[in-house]
Amino acid sequence: MSTWGGLRVDGIQIHRLREGCPSELLAVFTDDFLHIHEVTARDAYGSSYGEEVIEVARLSAPGRVIAQRLDMMGFTASLVRDYLAESIGWDRERNENLEPELKPYAVDAAYLLNYSVDDWIQDFKAGGPPFDKVGMDGMRWIVRHVEYMEERIALRTALLAAPEAQVTLDLDFIEEPEYHPELVTLCSDALSHLREAGAAHAALVVLTEGKTDVEILRPSLQILAPHLVDLVKFMDYGGRPPGGASTLVNTIRAFAAAGIANRVVAIFDNDTAASDALRKLDRSQLPNNIKVLQYPPIEMAVRYPTLGPPTEDSPKGQISLADVNGLAGSIELYLGRDVLERPDGVLSPVQWKSYIEGSRSYQGEVMGKASLQEAFMDKASAALRDRSMLDSQDWSGIQAILDVIITAFE
Repeated sequence: MSTWGGLRVDGIQIHRLREGCPSELLAVFTDDFLHIHEVTARDAYGSSYGEEVIEVARLSAPGRVIAQRLDMMGFTASLVRDYLAESIGWDRERNENLEPELKPYAVDAAYLLNYSVDDWIQDFKAGGPPFDKVGMDGMRWIVRHVEYMEERIALRTALLAAPEAQVTLDLDFIEEPEYHPELVTLCSDALSHLREAGAAHAALVVLTEGKTDVEILRPSLQILAPHLVDLVKFMDYGGRPPGGASTLVNTIRAFAAAGIANRVVAIFDNDTAASDALRKLDRSQLPNNIKVLQYPPIEMAVRYPTLGPPTEDSPKGQISLADVNGLAGSIELYLGRDVLERPDGVLSPVQWKSYIEGSRSYQGEVMGKASLQEAFMDKASAALRDRSMLDSQDWSGIQAILDVIITAFE
């Protein structure tokens, strides 16, 4: 292990990495910033070693580049100025609270009296204040105000004073870098790890084929799993018309290309149109944080009334039973028997609409969608007002959809 490693700005060590290098700091750099260079063993490991030349790894990048990356991560100039002001304030308070007999030894007390963040920046540029003002090496006094900050805050603070400096991070915890092929993706792997960790605390984003699905699933989650409401976010489609399966496929591709860090569940209808659209999506190319699913098959749909095209014997079409799972499973089919059942006791039929050549199947649609949606909203409102209503309502279909969403990453 090297004795000289650490985080440096313009050659000035602002942080010694006593516990190795955290992923948070590695992610500030990119894989392109890796450099393998040669030093003597004495320089790398201490005076007890000889002059043998060895290879060591280092990340190195221009200060302005690193500052921009830190800004994008939220470590802005205004944020770190506040941290620095607080650190200076603590130093000033420390002097004020010293025992009377120790105050004569607080050489920097007078210097700190009206000291500001801008003064610190100017002192950094000047190589530190004079010894007689602070009682120690000037740069050592400067660095002590940042060395106990989180590494990224300390780095961005130093770059306030030295924006043109070269930033280096010595990877001295990695011996014989030629035997570590993982070095070439060290930074990107660290960033991926942080995104995965962050996603565990971020809401699960649910994408659907359109706004109607959201308008039904959002209150359903509040009714059936209120303890998960703050952990699930349904995509808000606003005033947009329903997008359909093809639009959802395009949205998935856009999310994947943008590198969205959240876990994402894209859930399609359980019908022919969705299956046909999904044929054009290569799921193997999607990142691990995006799951593509469909509404699950349900028992009620196995023998469901359907209305076929007119025939000579049935000019208005004929009602017959069919398994409509995978053919007509839009959200309306999941609203519950108490919503789908008409006054005559017959379920609202599925009407066969069109034949989709790519899937070699017909696309079906539950008749009277608008009235079914309205009936469901009344049912959901009643359950929200009085949870005892759940005992007399049928939520099995919606529960099946929510179960698929909730367990998507198991």
